[in-house]
Amino acid sequence: ARNGIVVGSGITLSKDGDGFFTGVTTATTFSGAFSGSTGTFTGNVAVSGANITLQDSGGASDDRLTFGAGTDLSIFHDGSNSYVRETGTGSLFIEGNSTIYIGKASGGAENGVVVKQDGAVELYYDNIKRFETTSSGINVIGSVVADGATIDGIIYAKADGDSRIVCA
Repeated sequence: ARNGIVVGSGITLSKDGDGFFTGVTTATTFSGAFSGSTGTFTGNVAVSGANITLQDSGGASDDRLTFGAGTDLSIFHDGSNSYVRETGTGSLFIEGNSTIYIGKASGGAENGVVVKQDGAVELYYDNIKRFETTSSGINVIGSVVADGATIDGIIYAKADGDSRIVCA
């Protein structure tokens, strides 16, 4: 073979050094652009200094990051909205080693839900905390409206002998 290169059926080498392969290609390293219908990798895929870019998803299976044997989890954008969708038999868990923030996409500038490690869960309205769990129950910051009854301020209540709540 000339220069150590064997060219057979399904292999084309251009004069500028590009290789075009049909069928299975095995390589210990890969550098450059990849194009084709499907790439199967048995090792890690490292992307450095670039993005993995997909177009808007127009159907049930295109332009998505998918995970699981039956694509049970997918992440995609449909042109209007973005989705993290779990459709398998299990549950979707969002976990972190520290505090988890769910909020506006402005770099954490506005909280919506904050889950603190081994502690409180906080709910926010327009970045103002309105509800939190505590070690002894819950804390509501602001008014509570329940079936039309508004509770605002301090109310002390106790249960009487008939298991009714009586305001003291």
